[in-house]
Amino acid sequence: MAPTDFRLQLDCPREGTPVVLGVTGDVDDRNAAVLHDVVNLFIERGRDIAVDLAGVESISPASVSALMHAAEAARSDETSLAVRNPPPGTASMSGDTYRRMAVDLDPYPIDLNSF
Repeated sequence: MAPTDFRLQLDCPREGTPVVLGVTGDVDDRNAAVLHDVVNLFIERGRDIAVDLAGVESISPASVSALMHAAEAARSDETSLAVRNPPPGTASMSGDTYRRMAVDLDPYPIDLNSF
């Protein structure tokens, strides 16, 4: 099966509300840095961000690592990073990594349906 295109969709609502980054396709090693850079761009500007992975078909360990590094940056900058809807295959990648993604990266009650 051929990989599907990696795409990002930004919803940047008014100041004071979280940025929502919708991710679709295959998030592989080639585009992990892009994902990291986009998320960090908003963190550096003090914006809370929710990364919605509902449209992701597969995600590489490098991409999960990129999100985890962004979560560390968010904590040190006192901003919020939430990761929602990790793809079904994520748990098989590494049980520990998946638990860290679900617990460490998802402590913020951002309802994506409210945007």
